[in-house]
Amino acid sequence: LWLTGLFFLFSLLSKGQAVTLPIALLLIDFYLDRQLKGKALLEKIPFLALSLVFGVIAIIAQKKGNAISYFPLPDRILFACYGFAQYIFKVFIPVHLSGFYPYPNAVNGHYPPWLYLNAAAGVVLLIIPTILLFLQIKKGNKSNQPIIKSMLFGWLFFFLNIALLLQLLPVGLAIMADRYTYLSYTGLFLIIAALVLELKTKYKWVMPLVIFYLLFLGFTTYQRTGVWRNSKTFLKDVIAKYPEDSTAQHKLILLENFERIDSMTAPYNNAIYQQPGNPLGYFNRGIYYQQNGLVDSAIADYSRALNIKHDFMEAYEKRGICYAGEKNWNAALADFTSALNLDPSKSPAHYMNIGNIYKELGKNDSAIVMYGLAIQVNSGVPGFYMNRSGAYFNTGDYQSALKDVMKAQQLGAPVDTGYLNAINSHLK
Repeated sequence: LWLTGLFFLFSLLSKGQAVTLPIALLLIDFYLDRQLKGKALLEKIPFLALSLVFGVIAIIAQKKGNAISYFPLPDRILFACYGFAQYIFKVFIPVHLSGFYPYPNAVNGHYPPWLYLNAAAGVVLLIIPTILLFLQIKKGNKSNQPIIKSMLFGWLFFFLNIALLLQLLPVGLAIMADRYTYLSYTGLFLIIAALVLELKTKYKWVMPLVIFYLLFLGFTTYQRTGVWRNSKTFLKDVIAKYPEDSTAQHKLILLENFERIDSMTAPYNNAIYQQPGNPLGYFNRGIYYQQNGLVDSAIADYSRALNIKHDFMEAYEKRGICYAGEKNWNAALADFTSALNLDPSKSPAHYMNIGNIYKELGKNDSAIVMYGLAIQVNSGVPGFYMNRSGAYFNTGDYQSALKDVMKAQQLGAPVDTGYLNAINSHLK
């Protein structure tokens, strides 16, 4: 039992869908005619507890990641019934398959008619087979009891494993996804197998039909593998099925941009390959990444360059700019300070960068000192005065703020009238 529990824990850490195992174990007990009391129930408690804990964790994580979409309860029930019907339909006739199926758009509060028709079919498919199977069980006909029991087990196994994935709690951007069915379809396949075993001795056409159907599935599977060749073919297939959905289009654009960047970084990659101990290869590639908005990749390359050359002043400065863009103020401050300490010329840009970070951190007095040092090195840059004016304004020294902004204007900088009015309103 403990080994089963350990593997169950591993499965929960891998995939949230594993939370249905305790219910599946109860169904297996039912199928094996095991009485659901005493030990049979007690041994399920640890599994149930793990399922509840990981279920709550999954919901919290999805909420924090903004992965849960908001839809009114009637809409969610509609989506669930639609998905239930489509999952059953596609196991028998796998057509119009897609990597994901986006939510339909409502016009004036109404969804397309096909959604309501499929939802109605989902309700019928849920209720009618369940009732018929339970009625057959109650009749107690021993001749067909095994097959009916197998079919009921398969039906409940399918429903209980797919129920959590029917978007009653809408997660992600898709109303349904074929990958959700890998486990739950086991129940439907069991029903099909039970029917084939029962009917093949009575009707000669059953096995030829099964063979033809399996060949059909093999052919459609082979055709579908072309769609899964790579991410681009996959996304293009989704766009072909759902041209009105922007999600796949956006992902395809991003993918093509990444491919373009990969091709453009080939010279940098080659330089790094030829001279892995040369920090300039990583530094130059980092600049390219930074210019193309791949900030994380740029930071990684600047860090690699610094691991090779610890006193690489330009790498500290560039990485500091990346950190500042990510609003990682403390990391940016550390890098700008390192760049300043390594620069023998003490470029005023370093003081400016440090002053900007201090201002973002609310340390305006320190920012004023840094802007002052930048002005000492080069008093002809209007931006130094404008930034120091803002720091003075934040401290309540409006007279100094006005003096600096007038100096910046004198040096040719455009001054916002609203900012001037705000300073003058405090000086009155």
